[in-house]
Parts: sequence; structure tokens; C-alpha cells
Amino acid sequence: MDILISLLPICLAVLIGMVAGRFLPKPFSQMIARTLGPFVWVLLFAIGYFFGLELNNLKSVADVLKLATIFSIGISCTVWIVIHFLYDTKHRVQQQEQASNLGIAHVLMECACAFLAIILGACGAQLLIYLGWNTSFMPSTTVFLYILLFIIGVDIINAPMNFKALRPSILLMPIPIMLASSVAGVAIAWLMGMDIRHGLVFSGGFGWFSLSGVMVSAKLNEYYGAVALLTDLFRELFSIIVLFFLGAKSPNASVAVAGATAMDTTLPIIKKAASNHYIPLALYIGVLLSLIAPFWLGFLLSLFDK
Repeated sequence: MDILISLLPICLAVLIGMVAGRFLPKPFSQMIARTLGPFVWVLLFAIGYFFGLELNNLKSVADVLKLATIFSIGISCTVWIVIHFLYDTKHRVQQQEQASNLGIAHVLMECACAFLAIILGACGAQLLIYLGWNTSFMPSTTVFLYILLFIIGVDIINAPMNFKALRPSILLMPIPIMLASSVAGVAIAWLMGMDIRHGLVFSGGFGWFSLSGVMVSAKLNEYYGAVALLTDLFRELFSIIVLFFLGAKSPNASVAVAGATAMDTTLPIIKKAASNHYIPLALYIGVLLSLIAPFWLGFLLSLFDK
């Protein structure tokens, strides 16, 4: 029930945006939709800012960053490869001509801007800490997220989507995503000489870093909680790279890499890189994995009771 309640504001933000897009004058709603790009950078700056605030609270930062980087890249690559061969090679991607014409220079620029926004946010937070200034003035990333979702709702009305694209095979996509994530987590843990249960836990957040960080810290300790949190945060950041570079050619696999974040944080980037055609898939994958993640993580953490 708590998970459903947490999803309600997300749904409401999109719904209110759709209502606004339906009843506002066309020029005004189109003007709102055009603010989507700038707000993406604002959200990424805020994510970097709050990540920068947390850096000082982490112990063994280098070790935590190393583990999180290895797990996030390994899990993300495995998910992309599995979904690419299951979906993107069997079904020719349609309605991507506009996205495919972005060009490598544009993709590199978008990706560089995304990471620059995150780095500037983190550096800004560290600078404020160093100067001893107040760091609590920044609104929560949730505020920016809801604004983005409202804008997406307006844009949906201006560019209607086809939910019939969610064919039966697509509806089963969360299953191979979960299996690929778990296998990758186990394999990486085994190769690094770790308890494979830790590998399973690090793979079980599907990009929802606030959930995994809290649950793992409560059950194990702060060290493993930090690894879980950063693994999922880095999965989100890595999915941004994947979406900008491969979102047009392998949209199903790229959306799958975004995991639970496909319904919120990375949704604007999915729209930009893979077009409106894949927003229904992103919402479906994101919502379902968000519903599954707490129960799946709870089960994986229960393995440490034995």
C-alpha cells in the first residue's frame, strides 16, 4: 500500500499536465512543452547537488565507488544485451526517423551537458560545505521531478501516444530484466570473491537508489547501504549515456536499462532520445519495476537471515 501511495503523486503530476494540455490554449501548452529540455538539466543539476552533499557522509569512499561502478556497469550492460537480442533484433524499430537523425555530434553534446549538469551540482554542494555556508536552500529533486512530469503530461496531449504498441511480448519484458540483473549481480560478486547474496541485493533495486540505500542500510550496514545506493544511482546515470547513444537504434533495450527510473527521472530523456512512441513502454516498465523492487529486495535481504 505504501508503494501505491508513493506512486500516486507521480501519476497525478502527469494527469494534471494532460488536463492542462487539453484545456489551455494551444500556443500556451506548446510553450510549456518546450521547457522540457531546460528542466531536464535542472533536475540533473539537483541530482548532482544532493549526491555531492552525501559524499562527506560516506566511509571508505574509494572502495564504495569502485564496487558501485563495477556493479552498475556490469548489470546495465547485461540487461541491455539481453533485451536487445530478445526484442530489438527480432522486431524492427518503427517511428524513430526523427530520433535517429540526431547525429553523433548532437548526441555527444547532449551527453556532455547531462554530465556537466551533474558535476556542477556536486561541485557546488562541495563548495558550499567547504565554505561553511547553508546547503539546505535547494528544493528537493522531487519538486523538479513533479514539474517535469507535469510538462510531460502537457506534451503527451500535444503529441498523442499509442498504448497499443504494448504487445504481449513487451508486457513480459520485466521478467528478463529481473533475470538479467540477478545473473549479472551474482556473476560479478562471484568474480570479485564476494558473497553472491550481496551481488543479488545490489542488482535488486533496478535503479531506485533511495529505496535500495535505505533497505540495505537497515538490514546490513551503512557500508553495503552506500554501495547499493550508488550502484542504483550509477545505473541511472549510465542509462542516460545509453539512451543518448543507443536510444534511437535499440529503444527497448535502452528503456530496460533505465529500469524503475524510466517512469520518472529518465522519462524526459527517453522522450528526447527514442521519441514519444516509447513513453508508454517507459511508464509500464518503470511502474511495474517500482512495484516489484521493494518486495524483491525484501526477499533478497531475507536470505541473510539464514
